[in-house]
Amino acid sequence: MSKREIKKCVLAYSGGLDTSIILKWLQDTYKCEVVTFTADLGQGEEVEPAREKAIALGIKPENIFIEDLQEEFVRDFVFPMFRANAIYEGEYLLGTSIARPLIAKKQIEIAHKVGADAVAHGATGKGNDQVRFELGYLSLDSDIAVIAPWREWDLNSREKLLAYAREHGIEIDTKGKKSPYSMDANLLHISYEGQILEDPAMEPEEDMWLWTNSPEEAPDEAEYITIAYKNGDPIAINGEEMSPATILRTLNEYGKKHGIGRIDIVENRYVGMKARGCYETPGGTIMLKAHRAIESITLDREEAHLKDEMMPRYASLIYNGYWWSPEREMLQAAIDKTQRFVEGEVRLKLYKGNVIVVGRTSPKSLYSPEHSTFEEDEVYNQKDAEGFIRLNALRFIIEGKTRANKSEDSSIIPIESEEPKEDDVAIESESKEEPNTKEQKVEDTSDNRAQEENVTEESVDSEAKVEESKDETASEENESKEEDTKESQVEDTTKENKSETTSESETKEEEESKEEAKTESEESAKESQEEEKVFAYSEEDEKTKPEEKKSWFKRLFGL
Repeated sequence: MSKREIKKCVLAYSGGLDTSIILKWLQDTYKCEVVTFTADLGQGEEVEPAREKAIALGIKPENIFIEDLQEEFVRDFVFPMFRANAIYEGEYLLGTSIARPLIAKKQIEIAHKVGADAVAHGATGKGNDQVRFELGYLSLDSDIAVIAPWREWDLNSREKLLAYAREHGIEIDTKGKKSPYSMDANLLHISYEGQILEDPAMEPEEDMWLWTNSPEEAPDEAEYITIAYKNGDPIAINGEEMSPATILRTLNEYGKKHGIGRIDIVENRYVGMKARGCYETPGGTIMLKAHRAIESITLDREEAHLKDEMMPRYASLIYNGYWWSPEREMLQAAIDKTQRFVEGEVRLKLYKGNVIVVGRTSPKSLYSPEHSTFEEDEVYNQKDAEGFIRLNALRFIIEGKTRANKSEDSSIIPIESEEPKEDDVAIESESKEEPNTKEQKVEDTSDNRAQEENVTEESVDSEAKVEESKDETASEENESKEEDTKESQVEDTTKENKSETTSESETKEEEESKEEAKTESEESAKESQEEEKVFAYSEEDEKTKPEEKKSWFKRLFGL
């Protein structure tokens, strides 16, 4: 595949080994003029040496751009992100992700200024940064050509890179001990990847962490600080107003001292794989805690809850490189609208890796001590809660009653589908029979009537048995009454000294006993009658009363 014709390319250049090799590779491969751009984002390293290295590789002085972007970075990128309380997958404060849109923006601005037709970056083909850079480029200039050397060359190992550097006279820094990790830093954070971290079960060495003390080595005495907020952004620390970058730098120092802001996570990259990373974000960790505290007394409940629901989506957009997308800008507008009353002060206690909120005040606070007190008050009628609860429970009440009724109706047998009945089929069959068949039918009918008479006689016998049962029951009642009378007489003789109240109670018990015996007798007779009805269904009924067939079977089988 032939290379595109490129005249001038703006390279994101750090001055390190990788981007120095990319610079030379662009010159050799594309035969184009290269413009270098180095961004000072507060990474803690000198950026001026990048100018000297670029000149050594043949870059014209007028094509070398080094800019201090720390204030713009914090004011226009970090602070807006923290207004949203953005956290990716519950832990990552997006330190690398938020820097890429600004670098991409500056590269496009320089490309327009010098008339370049391409931009290039040093991100590998496995990571998120390639996506973040290139989405930024194309969002800001859809016609710009993008060069990603790691996706084009065959220098896919450290040995090959070093060999290429030696071959082309590129300086290799061998002074001092170099970190074995792949790192990225700016004023918000520093990250570590690679080497032993590629095994998620391995604990990183203590000397890997460059920005913070370990919590074990942090001071044994807690330190208190106060952060002032206005429109959702921090404006002062301990009463001293500061610029955005100075505030973050100062908070980094507090966090470093007290071992705050370390995390070790496995995250889901946008390109599909999982990756382990370790991060130090000391000032950002303090800032997030303070911002949520001031919001707790200045945001309306539903406003705060909706904002929290939006946050994961907002964080994913930044992580995946969609800072310049219309959806991120839409969410930002909504988030910024919520911050117009977020002002006041938050008091924090810093101690051995912990950030503890100990106080918050605001002239625009929605917290009302008069309403919240457990003591007597004159502003809240507790009886109002009854109607509030009842209205909120109304749907539960309706649902409960409806489902209870449906549960009771579940015993009803569903209506059967309309199908030809056996009786209807029999009638049609009779109408089509020959005369001799009809005569035979008459004889069958006579037999059926005889059977019916037999059933009727059985029914009469059954009624007689029921009557005998009633007589026996009545006889038992009389005997029971006589026994009760005798017992009563004996009790009267032996308990003459008992009060009239006791006698009346016994009489009442006798009446209840009689009533129970009578009820049992009536129920017994009723059951006998039901049994009679069950067995009184004849074959003639089957032909003349088909609608009673189902009812007969239900009584017969107890359905």
